[in-house]
Parts: sequence; C-alpha cells; structure tokens
Amino acid sequence: ARATLTERGCQILRKDGLLDEEVFKATREAQNSIVDSVVRLENAVENLQTRLARLVAEFSASQAKLKQRLTRVELRPNGGIPDTLSVPSGRRRLRSFESRRKSSAEMNSRHKTM
Repeated sequence: ARATLTERGCQILRKDGLLDEEVFKATREAQNSIVDSVVRLENAVENLQTRLARLVAEFSASQAKLKQRLTRVELRPNGGIPDTLSVPSGRRRLRSFESRRKSSAEMNSRHKTM
C-alpha cells in the first residue's frame, strides 16, 4: 500500500514537473539501504536467539547431570568418600607412587651395602 501510494504521488509530481529525479533517486536508495540493514539485523537477532536457546538447553542438561552426580555421591554410604579408588576399566593400571618409592628405596639400599 505504501509503495503504491508513493508511486502515485511521484506520478503526480512528475506530471506537474515538481519532482527532482536526482533527489528522489538518492532518497529511494537510502530507503532501500535502511530496509536492507533492518533485514540483516533481523536475521542476526534470529540467529543469536537460536544460538542462545541452544546454549541454555545445553546448560540446563549439564546442570541436571551435575545435580544427579552430586546426589549419587551424597547418597553413598560413609559420607560419599569411597574406601578405595577404583581404576576405570579398559585402562592399564600404572605403577603406583608407593611401589615406585619402595623400589627406589631398595635400589638405594643395595647401592649403599655394596
């Protein structure tokens, strides 16, 4: 509706010789530039809203998982502190620090007695 009204007004002004074509062209280009900028901004805002919604969903899921883990730890007998640390399956167990210390102490004592 706005475009048809503007076009009709331009026709009337042209007929009467009152329309400056250069000014009209510059104004139309500025208007198109503003419209393009608004469209780009709308797309950017839409993109950011989608990304924000995705991040909020990820955060909520992570928060729920952490709460479940914390609840499991708190509900363990003896205050959530295990008696022994378990080694995850599928991994080779490395020599512990204690066994290394013992073996190095034995090596040192062997050298001293020789």
